Amino acid sequence: MDLQRLYFFRRTLIGLLVFVFWQQVTIAQHADSISTGQRVPAMQFQLFGGYGVNYIADRMASASFRIGVDVSFSHADSSGSTNLSSHSSYLSSVSSSSSSSQSGDEPNNSSTSYQISVSALSIHRLADFAWSSLGAGVGVIVSYSFDWASDQENQTTPGIAFSTNTNARTIESWGVGPLVFLGISNRILDHFCFTAELSLAVTHQWTTKKYTGDYESTYSGSPSSYQTNSSSESTKVDGWSFQLSRIRIGVEIDL
Repeated sequence: MDLQRLYFFRRTLIGLLVFVFWQQVTIAQHADSISTGQRVPAMQFQLFGGYGVNYIADRMASASFRIGVDVSFSHADSSGSTNLSSHSSYLSSVSSSSSSSQSGDEPNNSSTSYQISVSALSIHRLADFAWSSLGAGVGVIVSYSFDWASDQENQTTPGIAFSTNTNARTIESWGVGPLVFLGISNRILDHFCFTAELSLAVTHQWTTKKYTGDYESTYSGSPSSYQTNSSSESTKVDGWSFQLSRIRIGVEIDL
């Protein structure tokens, strides 16, 4: 990230943090009118549609503050795939996939991606029902994502040659911007409720893409010979991104 992008990132982040602070001042002024017994903090754990942990201040107030962390990770290889939390963050990471027309002895495809994001939200309760409440929020989100994929093709000509062609791709991205969400909670016990929410993030992304290719070939003739060739390419892209999350379902526990 060059100096111009760094300055823009810093100004954007400072502006969004000032906005969240102003929201908190408004919340604090409103909370003064609420009795102490109503000021109940809570922990929220999002388990479906994405994994996240959030701390909510003054959950029983009509306006509250929430800060949370989302972490996602996925991995796949040629022998099978393991996807622990695909698209689990507010900002879905670039889809990890690798494909190639494989011919030869030992195909080897693999991909790994992970993402971490931190969000701060000012939440306002819009309506209360018998056992449920509807709320909306606005705030800021900062994210980092890393995506790597590689495909390898091995070819063997018995008694003549063996060659390996490997291509790899790496995508690294930072993002910051406003976040809005709409959610509903359904209380089933005094200190426990289910939650569901949908969010939209509008972020400015700074992305670096790197591509590498390696070719190795060994000829077993007389005399034997060895050949290798490498190439690489790197590009930087920045721009705005709109990301709508899946419906995220979790639980909320009063502290």
